[in-house]
Amino acid sequence: MYAVVIPNRYKEVIAPLLDSIEAKIKPKPLIIIIQDGHRDSYGYHGIPYDEEHFCFARAINIGIRAAAGKDIIILNDDCKILEFAFFERLRQMAYIDPQCGILSPLIVGCAGNPVQRWHEMVRYWTPEVDFINVTEPSPVCFPCVYVKRKVFEQIGLMNEQIPGYGYDDHDLCSRARFASWKTMVTQRAIIQHGDGSPALGDGRGRSWATSYMKRWPGIGTPPPPECEGYIKRNFKV
Repeated sequence: MYAVVIPNRYKEVIAPLLDSIEAKIKPKPLIIIIQDGHRDSYGYHGIPYDEEHFCFARAINIGIRAAAGKDIIILNDDCKILEFAFFERLRQMAYIDPQCGILSPLIVGCAGNPVQRWHEMVRYWTPEVDFINVTEPSPVCFPCVYVKRKVFEQIGLMNEQIPGYGYDDHDLCSRARFASWKTMVTQRAIIQHGDGSPALGDGRGRSWATSYMKRWPGIGTPPPPECEGYIKRNFKV
């Protein structure tokens, strides 16, 4: 059905997430820990990641390949589950709209797209609305997202040319939209990111933006044929 992929380096960072999974999630799905520089699986399915320079997209792709045939929940290790049966709830919401390919819950804490921020929900949401469809050029940011397996089968995996963290989510969202998938946010599921404060990042996005722009010559336009060829050659599921 689905698997949860969590890249992790530091035990103290992932500890609150593991505690919240233990408390809130029963039964548990396949949970894959991408072990960045360590061998602790925390009782789940661990896969080593030993490269010198961490690449979020590559780490997630390792998990996607290991969870053959399953949808994927991409989950940052500094998140915390707030709701019982959260993973299953997110799956259910993702399948309400057949064209939904990528779905984010509301984020209590840092999220680059304000539509995803729980603390700003009064600006964007009314009680009767279940979903907001995020369109170009805005990304759905990836502290936690549900991605249907059919999306990866159609457009390929995450872009490993983007170093570190950042803009890999924007890249995947753009490719999904060009393939007629919706990239959405729901207010019917919530998760905490970091300590729950709304503070944004540390400015490193400028270097990530450079990598993203090299990958996409024009944001909001379909990829040129050479990009399509690159996807087919390098993003096999």
